[in-house]
Amino acid sequence: VWSSIERKKLAEREPRLHNTELSKRLGQMWKCMTEEDKKPFRLEAEKLKTKLLEEHPDY
Repeated sequence: VWSSIERKKLAEREPRLHNTELSKRLGQMWKCMTEEDKKPFRLEAEKLKTKLLEEHPDY
């Protein structure tokens, strides 16, 4: 969830970066975040996962 949002922002700021470099930078940014900062994104990811499994139980 966080990565999708931040990838777009980073790609707009630095359009010449290759996808590999974008991923590396996003990883570094995520590691620097506190658990408290990560919490809302993790909760949203869990909600999306639950919804997906409800809609596609055989997945």
